[in-house]
Amino acid sequence: MGGETSDVLNKVHNDFQKIGKKVAIATGKYLCGIDIICKDISKSLKKQKCNILEVNGKPDLTIHYNPTYGRTQDVVKEILNFIVTLKI
Repeated sequence: MGGETSDVLNKVHNDFQKIGKKVAIATGKYLCGIDIICKDISKSLKKQKCNILEVNGKPDLTIHYNPTYGRTQDVVKEILNFIVTLKI
């Protein structure tokens, strides 16, 4: 197995966050990994063809901690902050 990871958080267009929330709600998941295929993650979904490849109910969080390129994202901290502020 091989591959490279890149931190692209500062490049992601806001449309991806919106569609991610809709996918999470549709699948009944508070936490999921959504694999999206697109030409340019910095461009609006309205300006390109995009497809959802899969939704992972148990996403790999470790890939965010030492990416091949870019900086580490403390996703566990963000998840815990979300859980603490969650109003069910």
